[in-house]
Order: sequence, then structure tokens, then C-alpha cells
Amino acid sequence: MASALNKWTALRHELGTGVALLYLFQKLWKRLGGKLVAYRFAYQPIPATRSVAPAVGVEFRWLTAFEPALMVEDRKEAIVRARFDRGDRCLAAFKAGELAAFLWLANTHYPEDDARCDYRLGPHELVWDYDVYVAPKYRVTRLFAQLWDEANEALYRDGARWSVSRISAFNAPSLRSHQKRGARLTGSAFFIMRGRLQLLLASQRPRLHLSLTGRPEFRFELPQD
Repeated sequence: MASALNKWTALRHELGTGVALLYLFQKLWKRLGGKLVAYRFAYQPIPATRSVAPAVGVEFRWLTAFEPALMVEDRKEAIVRARFDRGDRCLAAFKAGELAAFLWLANTHYPEDDARCDYRLGPHELVWDYDVYVAPKYRVTRLFAQLWDEANEALYRDGARWSVSRISAFNAPSLRSHQKRGARLTGSAFFIMRGRLQLLLASQRPRLHLSLTGRPEFRFELPQD
């Protein structure tokens, strides 16, 4: 009993009471054969200058076609190939010939692959960033910041000023990392799924959507000051 109470206290401290309860419901729903995905939306500014010193001994490359090295952890080849097919960009970092990190960018549209929905961007000053990966042995180094510096330099030159992303509401370290880099958390969306049935509850339009096959759309404009 004490152990369970301690775990609940730690979870509530990490996520907040509301999200902690949602996390427990997600665990229960999964046991019952369902799936629950909870996201926070974030706008991250694209600065004109670097945040850290340039990387030494790291090669940064914009990939234009599928490479087997991208198949890390639980990524699926069909999904990765589809990203290239629709024109998304991948910036990868290689050290000593091995993949060390990467991030993905979409210009106007990103079809969610963990639930049924689409994210669409309005002005050209916006890009969508997703699937940021750093190999375990580089996660306590500056590589994450250096990867973003390299991407931001190219994005700023192209006229982009904000990157938009969705972050798991259950991933407190990622949320904190984004906020440290100046990100604004602007909204949330929850997808409750069972078989083909999907219920969407969101803090922004479309707010509520229930369907067996439909793909609701979220539209993002420039953030308001």
C-alpha cells in the first residue's frame, strides 16, 4: 500500500494530478484492448544565432532518401519511406561513420501516424518538427542542441521563424526540454481508441470528433504575442 502511494505521489509530482490520472487510465485502457494518446502542442522559436559551440567531429547531412541507419528502436520502414515520399526533410548527425542523431521536418502538412488526424500549417514562417532522436551514448552531451542549431540555421535562412510539434503529455522530461529552449505550450489533444473507433477531445478546433475512419484536422497559425 505504501509503495503504491509513493508511486502515485511521484507520478502526480512529475505530471500533475490531471495528467497523472489520465496516465493511469491509459494503462487500464491498454489492458482492455484500447489505446490512448495524449499530446501537448508546442511552438518553438527559431533563433538567428546558435545556442552552443559548433560540433567537432560530427557530420551533419540532410538526407533525401531512405537509409537503413534510420531504423532505430521501434521505427517502421514503411513509415520512414513514406516521409521521404511526401517530401519531409531529415537532418542526421553522424559521428565516426555511425548515426548519432536525427530530426524530421515537414513544411505544410504532417499526417499523424500514432492516431488518425492531420496537422496543417498556415504561414510559411512555420514548420512542423517531429521524431527527434539522439543515440543513448550522446544523450548527456551537447549533440541535441548542436543538431537543433544546425537545423535552425537552415530554417532561419529559408524564412521560418517557428517550429510546431506535438509532445506526449506523459513525457515530462521532453516537455521541460522544449520549454528550456523557449517553447510555448499552447494546447492539448487526447485520442481514445478501440478498434477502428476513435474519440478526439482537444483544447482547440476541432475540439470533439468521433469516427470510425475520419481524420480530423488541426490548423496552426503564427502564435499570438
